[in-house]
Amino acid sequence: MVSSKPGHDYIFRKGAIAAVLYGVAISFFCSLSVEAFAQDLSEPSVALPPHAERRSIDWLPGSREWTSGVRSLDGGVKNFRDSLADFIASLKGWELIEEEFEYLVRMESDILFDFDSAEIRSEAKQPLTRFAEVLAPYELKVLSISGHTDSKGSDAYNDTLSMKRADSVKDFLVNTKLLSGWSFSAVGRGEREPIASNQSKNGQDDPAGRQKNRRVELRIKKLPK
Repeated sequence: MVSSKPGHDYIFRKGAIAAVLYGVAISFFCSLSVEAFAQDLSEPSVALPPHAERRSIDWLPGSREWTSGVRSLDGGVKNFRDSLADFIASLKGWELIEEEFEYLVRMESDILFDFDSAEIRSEAKQPLTRFAEVLAPYELKVLSISGHTDSKGSDAYNDTLSMKRADSVKDFLVNTKLLSGWSFSAVGRGEREPIASNQSKNGQDDPAGRQKNRRVELRIKKLPK
């Protein structure tokens, strides 16, 4: 029972008001904490410029495999295959062939090397560096590189030149430092695996066919379905 004495009644009312104010304060700060926590989950911890991108792995609609991709801040996703295709389509002398289990990237040797040389030309270095950037987020970090020549010259000479050219591409990609953790292999196929005839139907030399045969090929395994 509450005392009827004025002093006790005043103390009771003062305590009740304080309890109500305390409850309001606790509710207010709790709501702020929950809002801040939700904001931490939904926003990047570091402010990034509008053009910034983040690498991530995303499940793409219509796909049965996890595909490496790049997620932009607006939530858009471009998968590895599309990034690779767009990049190669922008270059002369590069070709992307999508096989059942691999991506085959074919580069004409004439855009990479001078005649009878295995040193990468200066104008070929920027596209190769960009190629390494496109590869970097991919999950299956295995790259097989093969060099190929036309039929001019001896077998021994062509085997040596094709091996040196495959090694040059491998060393360049490694030295970009963009493909940490990747495994590389390089082999010289010489003239043994032509993709076009070195001669025309009448037996004459076919420069266009020989140009196609002079190439470097890179094979990237697809992620398992």
